Amino acid sequence: MNQDVAIEVQHISKSFKISYDKSKTLKDKIIFAKKDKYEIHQVLDDVSFTIEKGEAVGLIGHNGCGKSTTLKLLTRIIYPDSGEISIDGRKMENPATVENVEKADSADMREEKINDYFKS
Repeated sequence: MNQDVAIEVQHISKSFKISYDKSKTLKDKIIFAKKDKYEIHQVLDDVSFTIEKGEAVGLIGHNGCGKSTTLKLLTRIIYPDSGEISIDGRKMENPATVENVEKADSADMREEKINDYFKS
């Protein structure tokens, strides 16, 4: 990555499940529980861009085109389904990936062992 690049987004995609179930009451939810129909709404599809340090950027577009989703991805409120985001040269990783969950599990296990050691 170039030293002048502040944000680099490569081939990100993001989709959401939109449920057709619009039940208002608990009774309706129970009756129609088996009808779990939903639609996959592709918000971003293979989006790439680079923002250099000192550059001012604006996001413009019509309603529902992914402006807010892009900002949420950049701030790690949500994570992309695919692709990479690097900010100041540091790659952002989804904490829910298998590798990161395994790292967290091993860290928790180490902490438990340390706590057990000091208890005895």
